[in-house]
Amino acid sequence: MNQGESNDLLSFKREKFRVQIRHQKLTEEFKKKRRFYNYEQTKNDFLHKVCDELVNYQFREQLIEEDLNNIKLLLNVLQKAFEDEQNVDYWVTENIVKKFRFLINLSKMDNEFQEINATLIQSVFYYLNREDYQKFAELDDIQFLQYLQNNIKEEVFEIFPQTLNCIYFLAQEKQTYRDLLIQNNFEFLSQLMVLDPNRQFSEVILALIGSAFTFCLEINIDKIKSIKEYVIKSYFDENQAIRRLALEILEEIPSKLSFENNYTYANEIISSPMFLKLYDTALRTSYDFLALKVVIIYYGISDQLFEKEFVIYKKVINSNFQSQDLNKALRIQLFWAISNKIQNKEFLLQLLDSQLLDQIFGQTSEFSDNEALEFSYVILNFSILCNEEQLSKLIRIGLLTICNHLFSMEARSTKIEEHTVKTLLNILHKLFDSQDVNNELIIPFSAVVKMIEMSGIVNKVKESQIDDKLIQDFDVYF
Repeated sequence: MNQGESNDLLSFKREKFRVQIRHQKLTEEFKKKRRFYNYEQTKNDFLHKVCDELVNYQFREQLIEEDLNNIKLLLNVLQKAFEDEQNVDYWVTENIVKKFRFLINLSKMDNEFQEINATLIQSVFYYLNREDYQKFAELDDIQFLQYLQNNIKEEVFEIFPQTLNCIYFLAQEKQTYRDLLIQNNFEFLSQLMVLDPNRQFSEVILALIGSAFTFCLEINIDKIKSIKEYVIKSYFDENQAIRRLALEILEEIPSKLSFENNYTYANEIISSPMFLKLYDTALRTSYDFLALKVVIIYYGISDQLFEKEFVIYKKVINSNFQSQDLNKALRIQLFWAISNKIQNKEFLLQLLDSQLLDQIFGQTSEFSDNEALEFSYVILNFSILCNEEQLSKLIRIGLLTICNHLFSMEARSTKIEEHTVKTLLNILHKLFDSQDVNNELIIPFSAVVKMIEMSGIVNKVKESQIDDKLIQDFDVYF
């Protein structure tokens, strides 16, 4: 055999070996997939048989050991199926719910059943759809609630998270469990924090606090001091999910307080070390939307002016999140804060002297309808609270142009139109009353009337859908 033939034979053998290896890999992959598909087809059939077998057992005070072992085995099989797979079918979950009363009674007999059942019941609730909660007439809320409450004690600490998760899932759909969270100034939540001093289960406890605050109509801040401290402390946790839950709760609280409590509470939070950390996060990062939003909310409801707040406002106006929806949401929150706080004279003066208004005014042509609506509250409050000099300053940097733009928006709301007309009327009233004042900082009344006429606003006001009385008051000047 010559050298050329030897090389050809070697190449052939190498290629044949590569083909064999590839065929072997494909065969193994096929076997894996085949086993998987066969399992998928038979798994729920098998679980149906397990449920059918479980139905045969009825609770009695004296179940023989063989029956108890069989039941334990069946329950473990069901629990393992929920742990390993995401597509346990509806029939299986429905049949387990039908056996809840049976499972509850078993839990009273044996500690091992208590842990198995708590985990299984939690898994079932995790997989239920919203409408399923209402369908199960077999679920006796009073009996089941009592069972869950009995699970929340130090002797059965190992099933704490499963029990609390069940309460969380049920509270989203059923009033009985919402009442448990809310009643007596969130007494149940306060008890949970006492039972978990090492904060092992702070994530689910925070989730319950967030749900409770969402469902309640009003919060008495003086009666939830322990909860407030728990939430604030949670923001220093290393776990990002826990920090986010704490922020979501801090975002929710102000909307549930009375105006009197709002000021005191906001000032207390702003002066805390937690807020300093939150502010630094909002200022340094370009992606933490929630941190920015919460900082703006607390500055907006405070009755005090803080040195750093304009820095964060400018960051919001110049923010550039990848999602335009987030940029819009932040600007809406900023306009709410300005509108809410503009009654503070010190804040108003600093706002007028800052570059923030110029930056906002420069972006008005890009506003969405929702941004424009929130901003229309700002310009209305400006026209009410500003004096003649301040209004003239605002006109110089484009206030009338903004009013014109708000009327010209494609999908303008009646509120935008109404607020804009009220703004123009306030400007005209104030400048009309001061037209004899010799002050070069105040734009003459006649000049403002001419500017409004030239902008085409007069016709837009007449064509608007607002109250005729407002239009008539406006027409007096033209």
